[in-house]
Amino acid sequence: MLSKADFDKLHKESISDRDNFWKNKADNLFWYKKWDKVFEDSEFGGKWFVGGKTNITYNCLDKNIQNGNGNNIAYIWTNEEGNEQKISYSELLIKVNKTANFLNTLGIKKGEIVTIYMPSTIDQVVSMLACARLGIVHSVVFAGFSFQALQTRIVDAKSKYVITSDYAYRKGKSIDLISTVRKATENISDFQKLIVFKRDQKTELNNNEINLYEEIKLQSDNCDPVWMDSEETLFI
Repeated sequence: MLSKADFDKLHKESISDRDNFWKNKADNLFWYKKWDKVFEDSEFGGKWFVGGKTNITYNCLDKNIQNGNGNNIAYIWTNEEGNEQKISYSELLIKVNKTANFLNTLGIKKGEIVTIYMPSTIDQVVSMLACARLGIVHSVVFAGFSFQALQTRIVDAKSKYVITSDYAYRKGKSIDLISTVRKATENISDFQKLIVFKRDQKTELNNNEINLYEEIKLQSDNCDPVWMDSEETLFI
């Protein structure tokens, strides 16, 4: 943690030489194409790293693996009982790539919005990163929201796809998520697919619902990232 003095020094640098300060920070990231200009001012707030192209998942995963951290733990998930799941950078990249490759088979395009309605598990992280790998915008909706609240967000985002789990587990009880999503999407005319991390083998899926665990088994471990302009939307 920074001391007060160090924080004040850092803050002063960020104000006195804004562009150079943020250039030095951005130099720590991987850029597929280096920016032409750090900041371009405008009446609407300006643009950062104009002309630069990167992908956030490459910086989160590939770059760490290339730096020798592939076997290091990237993420630790702990459930209510205190049981842990750990995943390394290399393992996470494989899951992300497989999931992204499956999303590709659905024809979801860069810039489209996919809604994610599921518990805060490693699968949720994989879903977010898989979308970002392809330049798909993700919209995470809290899995405790009602079907009306979920429906409003799906419609507002013009989202044709939802990623969910069939169940979440909270306070020792299983919470039926898939029924909430079904109710939220049943009257949305252009809704396409419900993509399900099927945690309970007893769950029966409808014709427009996909068992993601099964589908990703068929996918390649490799998926090239889509290089994004620095100001393009990551999530909403």
